[in-house]
Amino acid sequence: MKKYFIGLLLILASCFAVFSISYAKPGVNLPSIPSANLNNPSSERLSWISRAALDFYFDLNIWRKADAGYVAIFAKDGNVIHATAKGMADIDNSIAMSTETRFRIASMTKPITVIATLILIEEGKLN
Repeated sequence: MKKYFIGLLLILASCFAVFSISYAKPGVNLPSIPSANLNNPSSERLSWISRAALDFYFDLNIWRKADAGYVAIFAKDGNVIHATAKGMADIDNSIAMSTETRFRIASMTKPITVIATLILIEEGKLN
């Protein structure tokens, strides 16, 4: 039961992370962040069905106007296995999303701290 609870919390935290970001606004000074290395992807890739499902999900939510756009980068062992960008970064100025689009992230420290705490409790490292 405990594992299912942890799994459910991870899923909820992931959903919160996805839906709590807002797209970057032009003219906002952001700190310099190193870009993902998309020029040297590993030989491993997401399956075609996973890519199709992601594209369908992103396209559907953009069509429904649920969100302006999405950027998704998946990595395994430090190597990018899939990167995609859909939708608009700036609707007013017709600027498309790219894998280099920067986002402001909402208050994400709380759910990440909760998940880390639950993992430490489960491993017996925290009482």
